[in-house]
Amino acid sequence: MATSRRSFLTASSASAAGLLAGSTLVPASAHADPLAAEGNPIPVPRSRSSRRMRTGQPGLQWVTYGYSQPHNMNIPEAQWKRNLDWFIANFKPYGYDTICTDGWIESSQRINGNGYIVAQNDEWQHDFGYWIEYLRKRGMKLSLYYNPFWITQSARADRSVRVAGRPEIAVADLTADFDPFTPDKIYWLDPHKDGAKEYAQGMVRYFKQLGAVRIRADFLSWFEFGWDQNLGQIQREHGRESYLKLLDWLDEAAGTDMTVSLVLPNMYFHGEAERPKGDSFRVDDDAGAGGWDWLSGGRQTWQPYWTQWSNPFTGLTGWADVNGPDLIGLDGDFLISSGFATDAERRSAISLFTLAGSPICVSDTVDTIGEHAWAFQNRELIALNRNGLAGKPIFHSNHGYNWDPSSRDSERWVGQLTDGSWIVGLFNRSDSPAVRSIDFRTELGLPHTLAVRDLWKHEDVGNRARYSAQLAAHDCVVLKLTPPAGPRRYDSQLGGWSGGAVFDNELPGYTGTGYVTNLQDDGATVSFAVDGGRGGDTPMALRFALGAGGSARLRITVLSGTTVDRGRRSTVTVSASAGRWGSHSASIHLHPGRNIVLVSGTGRTGGSVHLDAIRVGSA
Repeated sequence: MATSRRSFLTASSASAAGLLAGSTLVPASAHADPLAAEGNPIPVPRSRSSRRMRTGQPGLQWVTYGYSQPHNMNIPEAQWKRNLDWFIANFKPYGYDTICTDGWIESSQRINGNGYIVAQNDEWQHDFGYWIEYLRKRGMKLSLYYNPFWITQSARADRSVRVAGRPEIAVADLTADFDPFTPDKIYWLDPHKDGAKEYAQGMVRYFKQLGAVRIRADFLSWFEFGWDQNLGQIQREHGRESYLKLLDWLDEAAGTDMTVSLVLPNMYFHGEAERPKGDSFRVDDDAGAGGWDWLSGGRQTWQPYWTQWSNPFTGLTGWADVNGPDLIGLDGDFLISSGFATDAERRSAISLFTLAGSPICVSDTVDTIGEHAWAFQNRELIALNRNGLAGKPIFHSNHGYNWDPSSRDSERWVGQLTDGSWIVGLFNRSDSPAVRSIDFRTELGLPHTLAVRDLWKHEDVGNRARYSAQLAAHDCVVLKLTPPAGPRRYDSQLGGWSGGAVFDNELPGYTGTGYVTNLQDDGATVSFAVDGGRGGDTPMALRFALGAGGSARLRITVLSGTTVDRGRRSTVTVSASAGRWGSHSASIHLHPGRNIVLVSGTGRTGGSVHLDAIRVGSA
């Protein structure tokens, strides 16, 4: 039976360590994040420019994991087609549009002249090109699982296999016997070899030219340090420099029209390397058979290497400060509706992933879904995914969640849609009924009553200033709050924070629910997703405060929702007394449909700059 990640992780430490001659078990502290003691995010570049980041859609998908995980084998082609046809018939009408391959890839040794696999499995009759065209004709897309730093044993054994663009170099010379990923099947690329860059980037471009829309690169932490949280040192340590090369080459080759999914990254320095290079990253352990224990149970504390948080509730909460419009997405592992014990748990799983902006990736199969497909077919929740919702748990302070779990509320999530409406999710993670409440005025800063709709019951519940409900064990409620007509307010606390911009709520005299600070730094940015309607010049106002008073110069940039390189930029000078909140009016040009509005620091200020919200539109 082929070696897989899942069988690796259930093997004994000694057996796994024996895969690498002379390997030794290394203590966890040797691979700890250097920020472990500090526990705070550091300034990082903005996320990579890609079509996915502009459109904001995390994805509605089906993945082969639900077959491969329980069978511990690559999916046979007949089962692949059977599941494709079932999924397309039953889920495409709801907006699902992507099919994803997953691991158990070692059996794929059939390659082209540059060493790149041509099919998911050697036993398959048809290659990737055939299946991509099959899906295209049915309005679907393919996401391919593979790591561009992998070299098959078949490429090592055939010296006629040459590096793409470098015919003088044999692919076999880019790796070594002592550097296996899975022995006798796949080996790691040595990024220091001449031709390594061309090989890795050639693979990404090969997949893209075939028509794949995403590459899902796995086992990144294993490549970086060869170390596993359960098994210790099991492979060769390639080091930080080599890992950074992998990310750089992957990002560059994928370009703006292919999505990059990063799996098992250590995310050292709070994702300093990954955040500018990927479109999404895994935040939790493998789903296994799914269920509530995976979604909410297990280890509740942070650890300073993969996987930082064990379950999706803590992982999505812990990484929420890097989430938001135009930023890298949070990727929970796959959802298995049939794996949950109750409908309440199914609702909570889909709702949590939707609120956090994670892909909704169905892992059930035609044989296992039973009567539980409904959980993935709620059109009102699907509309949130397609709108690009990327919400956050309620923040109580700017403390890191890794060292202060009270700083964020994993059971209460809030986000905003492009039209300015608010989405609220209330969850009961406990094993008995419990009341969950939220006050729209004191906790969200909304001064008026709002029209409230329950998105699971599909009913309006009237105008409210607060909401409270007794939830069954493991249940949830998802609400849509529609403000009165007029200028739309977009809260900074629900935007995307990058370049050093961070949440805060401790300015003396501040009575709101949170703002973003550090906008005095050049490049520090808050991003908002805004619906431009028909487009055109539109009034905009900024609610801000200056710690030292005086004036500050801010940059406003508008990027369209579908075109990566199209944007307008202007600068404004705002003035206010020290510590006083003020308003500054400006005008922005919006494109039709989805826009990303960026408010950034320029470094031209005498003190701290805080942004509470922006208002878009006229009264």
